[in-house]
Amino acid sequence: MTAYSIQQSSLTTHPTTSQQPHQTNPLTRTEIKSLPKVEIHRHLEGSIRLSTIIDLCKQLDIHVPNSDNHLTKSLEPYIDMFCITDKVDNLTAFIEKMWHAQSLLKTPEILERVAYEVCEDAFQNGVKLLEIRYSPSWITISHFIDHSELTIESIHTAVVKGANKAQQDFDIVVGLIGIMDRSLDPGTARECLNFFLKNKKEFIGIDLANDEKYSCLPFKELYEEAKSFDVGLTCHAGESTTAQNVSETIINLNVTRIGHGFRSIHDEKVLDLLKKKKILLEICPISNVRTGSVESMKSHPVRKLLDAGIKICINTDDPGMFNSNILDEYEELVKHHNFTKEEFFQCNLNALEASF
Repeated sequence: MTAYSIQQSSLTTHPTTSQQPHQTNPLTRTEIKSLPKVEIHRHLEGSIRLSTIIDLCKQLDIHVPNSDNHLTKSLEPYIDMFCITDKVDNLTAFIEKMWHAQSLLKTPEILERVAYEVCEDAFQNGVKLLEIRYSPSWITISHFIDHSELTIESIHTAVVKGANKAQQDFDIVVGLIGIMDRSLDPGTARECLNFFLKNKKEFIGIDLANDEKYSCLPFKELYEEAKSFDVGLTCHAGESTTAQNVSETIINLNVTRIGHGFRSIHDEKVLDLLKKKKILLEICPISNVRTGSVESMKSHPVRKLLDAGIKICINTDDPGMFNSNILDEYEELVKHHNFTKEEFFQCNLNALEASF
């Protein structure tokens, strides 16, 4: 898998606002599915299929409470243990679910399967170009399980193998983004970056994720080095903190994209900076609601950002965690923010132009 390009002609089957009158009837799910899509913010670790979760729990002999209760619908115990279908009260509840999902990623074979299925699921919902991001340090960290079979090299080999096979089987283009964990020491991030740059043929970009209370400043030098290797730069910011976190990230890390970044709406100077630098916000609406980052879908600032002239695109973030998909994201935006075909077209064009 190499850095890639995709023809804009694949998106031109859906006209811009200058080509036809503004849409008046809300898009149906069938129409949404037919739209060619570009998704550039999806985490591998948070994208495990529910059916695969069930298979792996049985394969790995993982106890799932109430899964043997014949009075309970077969899927419900797994959804309760691994998924977030309503807004959580605190970050601890979200992290607990993430650890459960992480406990399934025990072998290279499982990682290869998950990588393949993530690409297949995206293709089935009309995604033409997909950027998958993952964190080697997150997958290998030992909490509830012993990841003795996994090394950073074996993880990467498995993910690449799965993604490459998916590209052979489906009409989809896939690239990988390597994540560094801001909650760990910069030395660990340095090891990850060295690996990403060593395998630059597969890694098209880097990201910095986890709790935003940890400043991006200790990672400035790493981002400067990555830029010198012509690697794409994005970073999680403005999801759980403030708009100032977004401006700090743009100024110090020289990114071209921001993961989430919706809190920018609260500061006109940050909005001006986004427009001046032509920064793309990777918006993940369902994730923001389920994690409690915004009060509700209706109160999500995605419409205000779009109307303010900010470049945005729509993504799933962790669809396995939220038991959702990209079609659900679009449906929510149609329902609560009156998004049109033309606006989705522009969002996907934004993502295409900003893709690594």
